[in-house]
Amino acid sequence: MERLAKLEFCKKNHFDLIIIGGGITGAGIVRDASMRGLKCLLIEKNDFASFTSSNSGKLIHGGLRYLRYLHFKTVFESCQERINLLKKVAPHLVKPVKFLIPFYKYSKTPRFLTMIGLLLYDLLSSFANISSFKIVSKNSPEIDELGPHFQREQFTGAVTFYDCFVNDARLTVESIKSAEEYHAINLNYLKVVGIENLGKLQWQVTVVDQLTNEQFTVKSATIISATGAWNDDVLKLNTKTSERFNMQLTSGAHLLISKERLKLNHTITVESPINQRNIYFIPWNEMILIGTTDFYFEGDKDRILLTKNHIEYLLNVINHFFPGAEITEKDIQSSYIGIRPLIGSTINQEVKIKEEKISRDYKIILDPLGFMAISGGKLTTYRLMAQKCVDQLCSEFFNNLKRGNTLKTLPVPKSELEYIIKNEYVEKLSDLLIRRITFFYLDKNSDREKIKEYAKIMGKIKNWSEEKVEQEISDYLNEINLKLGRV
Repeated sequence: MERLAKLEFCKKNHFDLIIIGGGITGAGIVRDASMRGLKCLLIEKNDFASFTSSNSGKLIHGGLRYLRYLHFKTVFESCQERINLLKKVAPHLVKPVKFLIPFYKYSKTPRFLTMIGLLLYDLLSSFANISSFKIVSKNSPEIDELGPHFQREQFTGAVTFYDCFVNDARLTVESIKSAEEYHAINLNYLKVVGIENLGKLQWQVTVVDQLTNEQFTVKSATIISATGAWNDDVLKLNTKTSERFNMQLTSGAHLLISKERLKLNHTITVESPINQRNIYFIPWNEMILIGTTDFYFEGDKDRILLTKNHIEYLLNVINHFFPGAEITEKDIQSSYIGIRPLIGSTINQEVKIKEEKISRDYKIILDPLGFMAISGGKLTTYRLMAQKCVDQLCSEFFNNLKRGNTLKTLPVPKSELEYIIKNEYVEKLSDLLIRRITFFYLDKNSDREKIKEYAKIMGKIKNWSEEKVEQEISDYLNEINLKLGRV
């Protein structure tokens, strides 16, 4: 069904469930709920996965670092879901990665303690991990994969273990796309500007089409807000629900450096010498993805800027562990930044808890009239979190509808550009180049000729005028300049 036909369908039909928010949580919810037979509408004010769900660390992991804060439930669920996503849900997207943790005479976390944690990690994985951890001596040939610039002074050895890597935006979009098999309607660029309750299980949502500025209403028995950092903003639109999440937000920045400069051929995780936070170096095609920061964020959520503080923090870590490379800001090929909503991140209004100590659990707000909101969690556990949310929805309002099989493998999409543009909700050039293919991350994203080539291909398929093509190129360049902190 084309976008215009979907819009007309929304205006004329009544839904069982409207999901607000097209990130990974909303994607999991619409897939789960539609599999149970609910008539679902998913709406997102920008592109699907345009905020946190395309700006994560791209790891599907158990959360080894959470063990030091005794978050056993989170780690157990994450370890189980990691295997589910790798072996059942998205084996074409989720790939196993061998991590190496180097140790030094001055390391804050000793190797024996990390090994105890990794043994517990295996236990919480029900010994279904990809492979058990191993001890690596400082003279092992495996260390040579860290390249000539790796810091060997006071280096004492390492351990290796396995987690997984995923293109987060593609996981989100493919989950959303799969819900169409069960008759869900998915629309990006619809902004919610009003929520009105007309009685129990009677809701009216006012939306604005961001592409045409048309305003209209859609009706549903229930609503779930899965808008992450924007949840309290959505809750304010619903005058019937007074509860708020009152969560703190943190910003996580990532840099991409060419392999030619860093010469690293092995994924590693290190302790930042600044604050002992875990920083990952992940080879990704011809780039090295490095992150992430954990600065508390209080700015404009719709305009998140990469700051000098983010860049200097990560450059300090890079040059501490790879001093011979002498990496500078000029070596940054690409970068991105996202914000994370953290549940339980304050003791009171004045006292903030250190980000690493905060559990990656989630919270659900429930209004007995048929409105729910969910926030928190992590990429790895999105499917389980969505399942529990829809379980509660069905228990309260839909007579405990039987679960569908959300462990069913996502359909593998065709990779042709024309198929992606026509079938994966691509409305803007930036949707294609940032969140459908990896051009922004792995190609020289300032290559005007390549950008123009993609714009012309998309313009031909979308029947754009020459002026529209040029405007899309300009909008894309403005968006990546924002991502790269060039404003």
